[in-house]
Amino acid sequence: MNEHKKPIYTIEFSEDSEYIATGSNDMKIKIWDLNLDKLKKHHQLFQNNYQMSIKTLHMLHDVSTVKFGDDHKLYIGCEDGSVRI
Repeated sequence: MNEHKKPIYTIEFSEDSEYIATGSNDMKIKIWDLNLDKLKKHHQLFQNNYQMSIKTLHMLHDVSTVKFGDDHKLYIGCEDGSVRI
C-alpha cells in the first residue's frame, strides 16, 4: 500500500472483508479491492509494483479515521473535526 505520500493514520476493513479503506495525512482516502481471485489474477502485476487501489478520495484536511457503516457507506473523520459520508 504505497500509494499514500504520507503516513497512514487509519485502516478499516469492510464487513464482507472484500475492501479496505486507508486514510492518511496526505488528505487522501484509498479504497482497496481485496478480492482474492483478483489478487491471484494480478499476482504478476503486483511483482511489477502494480497498485490495486480502486478509488481515491481527496479531502480538504488530513484524514484521522475511516469506518465502513452497516449501510455500506464509508464514514470519514478529518483532523478539522468534520465528518463526511
